[in-house]
Amino acid sequence: MVCQSNSLDDVKKQAEIIAVLIDTIQIKLKDPALVWELIDLLPVILQSIKSCTQNDISKLDMVHNLYSILYLVEPIQFDRYISSTPDTCWTMLYDLLYVLNSLLSTSNTYPDNWLTLTMFQYSTVKKVIIQVSKYLLKKLNSAQTWGQLDLDLWSIFFTLSNTYFKLKGLALEHFSEAKQKTIKSRYGDMRNDLIVTIQRMWESLEKHQIKLLPTVIGPFLELMLINQPNLKQLGINLYYQLLRCEYKEYKSFKKVETETINTLDQITNTEAADILDEKFRIYFSTNLEEKMNLDSLIKEPGKIFIKDMTMFLELLFALRTLPDRPEFEDDRTIAAMQLMAYLKQTDRQDTYIKYVHLLCNQHLSNNNYTEAGNTLMLHADLLHWSDSPMEELSFVDGFRAQTQRERKERLFKLAIEYLDKGKAWERAITLMKQLIVQYEEVLFDYQKLADILQQQSTFYRKVIGVERFFSEYFKVGYFGRGFDQAIQGKEFIYKGFELERMSDFVQRINAKFPNATLLTYTETPPPEITGSSGQYLQIYAVKPAPSEPKQPNTIATNTAATTGTGKSMPIQVQKYRQHNNINTFIYSKPFKKSKQQAADGSTSSSSGNNEFGDLWITNYHFVIQDTFPTIHRRSEIVRRYEINLSPIDNAVNTVSGKNSELMEMCNKHEHGNESNISPFTMVLKGVIDAAVNGGVNMYKQVFFSKQYLEENKDKLDSVEKLKTSLTSQVQILKRCLSIHSKVCSQEMGGLQEQLEIQFEKMKSELDI
Repeated sequence: MVCQSNSLDDVKKQAEIIAVLIDTIQIKLKDPALVWELIDLLPVILQSIKSCTQNDISKLDMVHNLYSILYLVEPIQFDRYISSTPDTCWTMLYDLLYVLNSLLSTSNTYPDNWLTLTMFQYSTVKKVIIQVSKYLLKKLNSAQTWGQLDLDLWSIFFTLSNTYFKLKGLALEHFSEAKQKTIKSRYGDMRNDLIVTIQRMWESLEKHQIKLLPTVIGPFLELMLINQPNLKQLGINLYYQLLRCEYKEYKSFKKVETETINTLDQITNTEAADILDEKFRIYFSTNLEEKMNLDSLIKEPGKIFIKDMTMFLELLFALRTLPDRPEFEDDRTIAAMQLMAYLKQTDRQDTYIKYVHLLCNQHLSNNNYTEAGNTLMLHADLLHWSDSPMEELSFVDGFRAQTQRERKERLFKLAIEYLDKGKAWERAITLMKQLIVQYEEVLFDYQKLADILQQQSTFYRKVIGVERFFSEYFKVGYFGRGFDQAIQGKEFIYKGFELERMSDFVQRINAKFPNATLLTYTETPPPEITGSSGQYLQIYAVKPAPSEPKQPNTIATNTAATTGTGKSMPIQVQKYRQHNNINTFIYSKPFKKSKQQAADGSTSSSSGNNEFGDLWITNYHFVIQDTFPTIHRRSEIVRRYEINLSPIDNAVNTVSGKNSELMEMCNKHEHGNESNISPFTMVLKGVIDAAVNGGVNMYKQVFFSKQYLEENKDKLDSVEKLKTSLTSQVQILKRCLSIHSKVCSQEMGGLQEQLEIQFEKMKSELDI
């Protein structure tokens, strides 16, 4: 390895010559003339170190020479050098601070077990910081203006100081008791030696403090994270003074707030994330509040600031401490949403947008494409279709400086791409309609218009031509005081993964709570469960339900969905609507009761021993906080209610539900493109067998009898609906049998013939 500006041999020779000079000076007891020669070499040494690669041996020699010179130089000699080079000394000082910071930040100059040399290095850097502080103060007091060089010098000065405070080699609090004693007896805690200097330097800046905000806010917060009382106090003092400076100048904490949030967010992405704990939050808020309460200038606005920062820390910590494992995906999503809601509420848009994209990426990594598309629209919704310029998004790839319209268009296209992958074509088409308006009526970009219309056409074809397996939904209750407060005693509806079975979902939740007991019943758990110290899970499947019925005892499932023109709605569209834009779910449980117990008199003596006549259904409705699909896959149940479905209404639902299933099979197989017809055959056989083996007669015996009609006049509408549903079933079965005869193999000819015979028997038995 060689240096970029000097050859390896040159640097080696330089290092050797300087080393000889240093040895000579030490022998001659720091001869001032020779020391002066060495000081004059500092710019050359610094340039050589900066230009060499990290592991270059010649660089290590130069670094050792640098520390040796700085150790040998007396303050008065350094003063003389600064005075004699007024035009170049500030550049040299900047380079010196920069190089020292780089050396301390990267890797150890000396091995960890070389204690004496390591402490020699640290004491030398401390000496330089104190010496340079005097020059900076003198320049500050004599200068009429504040320029870029001043900003650079003060920035690197505080950066080096913070690096020094964070050195692991000086973190006595982490050493063994024996090592602490050894170092303290010889060197003391060298970090304490700089506290007064740094405090004085910061106070001297006064109104210039705010100019250093982006540079110093991180270091000040990091000081509070060091487990050393004096450094923690220094951090809170400097941070408080920065707050006061901004408020005095601008009557606001906006800049400090923004930088604080950005810095804390960055810290949580590093190895130091685990120290942003409850202790830090308490220390930060308590000590800052104590100072602000004594300051009439910022006492009142300070209360709001502390409250906001404490809330942000709690939400940030809740998000960052969750394990990065699949079973905790929902928890991470909810935590991110809570943080995003806070950021949006407090008008911290940049950080809010950052977390929108982080959540989007999380969904993409888990193949939750629909949720990813919906999440991305949170960013798009902040923008307008305007040509106002926007800066580049540094934290998101692909978002250069552009207009609001261009950025919103890009977000729409990305969301459409993700929704396509998630098979949410209806939602994607809705977004396309907005782009079509822009291309056709605003931009007159007919090429883009043609492209988007072609894509829209493809999506419409996918809606009617591609089979979709919609997610199942599951109700999960967390009972017992063993759960975290965030979920303890609460119940949620989860959106399962595509084709995820109940057993797979239960296994997924159990993996998260391996010590929890799974309850095997669906009733509300008793107090001995809910109040216990353990963990109890209650999990069962639920179905999407229509919005809350206006009156009780209404039929839950329509016999046929229609469009505004009265025409039948395609089954694919029906299924999509049944599983999307929903916030109510239902769990149905059958029960029987006698005529005397019937609330509406539906069960009568006409039922006899017919099970259909006394088959009641309790529908448990659960209303959730959000509407699926959204940006997450778990939503808390906020309301519940029950509706008892009478036997006649239950019969209508049963028949109409089977009609929908038959219609779906017809549509799926009518073009002969489906190779596997076994499910079609089984459904047909099941419906016809059930009808022939007494199903239809049971309905007739109970609900069409003269006695039932006389005793249940309030149910005449439901009786007519049942007749209509049974009549429709006959027509649907006729169509299904026709399609089945065309797609079944010759070997199934006998079965086809048997089904047709049984179908004719079914029609004759119905006779309605």
